[in-house]
Amino acid sequence: MKELADVKELQNKDNLLDLKKGNIITIHLDLKKTAHAFEKQRRQFNEIATFIRYEHGNVVCELLKPYQDIKIVEVPIYYTNIVANSIETLKEKYKRTFKLS
Repeated sequence: MKELADVKELQNKDNLLDLKKGNIITIHLDLKKTAHAFEKQRRQFNEIATFIRYEHGNVVCELLKPYQDIKIVEVPIYYTNIVANSIETLKEKYKRTFKLS
């Protein structure tokens, strides 16, 4: 039980539990077990998404540029990074990087 409390404390310390619905986050999406396994991955945080909710210690989010067969994903909390409070406040560099119009 102490180990679980330690992990939760670290997550709070790293501000990983501060996400609110609608926040824009970058995520590391591992595509190795999908049909997209052979697509080139250039960066660690390779997708941009909108936060929906926490579920079982993971983050459920909706991809802003979804694949044909993948729209909503669940990723470990450590695979996320908040970049904006909303799509309106998203910096131009993220819009260019992820080709958002």
